Amino acid sequence: MKCSACGLPFPRRAGVWDFLPPDRQADLATFLDQYTRVRYAEGRGELTAEGLRRLPWPDPDDPLAWQWYIRATSFEHLLDAVMPLIGQRSLSAIDLGAGTGWLSYRLALEGHVPLAVDLSVDARDGLAAARAFDGVLATPFSRMRAEFDRLPLSNGAADLVVFNASLHYSSDYAVTLAEALRVLVPGGRVVIMDSPIYHDRRAGEAMVAARRADFLTRFGFRSDALRSREFVTYADLGQLGRDLGLRWREFAPPYGWRWALRRGWRRARTGRESARFAILLAEHEAPA
Repeated sequence: MKCSACGLPFPRRAGVWDFLPPDRQADLATFLDQYTRVRYAEGRGELTAEGLRRLPWPDPDDPLAWQWYIRATSFEHLLDAVMPLIGQRSLSAIDLGAGTGWLSYRLALEGHVPLAVDLSVDARDGLAAARAFDGVLATPFSRMRAEFDRLPLSNGAADLVVFNASLHYSSDYAVTLAEALRVLVPGGRVVIMDSPIYHDRRAGEAMVAARRADFLTRFGFRSDALRSREFVTYADLGQLGRDLGLRWREFAPPYGWRWALRRGWRRARTGRESARFAILLAEHEAPA
């Protein structure tokens, strides 16, 4: 494809349309290198094609099984409690922060038409890994490398935008959400899943500081090249609602007593609030 305005070409490699211009690729190179190094060190990128197709329900002995338990519970609650409010028809859905495309795959199996968007095109942990799903689906879903704040889509292109454990990578929530609203049809919805939410901003800031110090010790860098916010507060949501005309609904997935115990233990150990991982549904309130 070529840009009709400037003629810049956008290639398709390994099944992924690359809409990240060369200057932005250079700007984001450090972030993507560090991100991939951390993900590999955590044990990601090791699943076979069959393993990817089982997500978000990995083998019990998977080293990240606990994290996937949270993701699976969120996904099940999305299907059971949230999607019925959006509608049962086939939805065009943009999966922002798609990673390997597991959520897009699951949405496709439910009869929706997803578009997987991410910055990483890594063959093991990024969009190129989504080839594992192509032979299973009658119509493979599309994959696109692009930034959240610069989606190469026309106005009103989708019914649903899902921030898939990804909104906290934004450096400016108002800009990112405004772009999501631009590509939605009138009456479209935004879903935010698996981003850390706090009442107390200081608790979120302490979490970020501890995380960066840990990364500096383990990897030699703080993993802050993207200047992402890394958490959301309820005050943020209130302000975004007022500024962008959003009405929020919050859903609490049933993570169970082990999750509650872990949160309580963490709060006792650190002396600060533990993050919530609710599902947020945003509806755009058109101006009167």
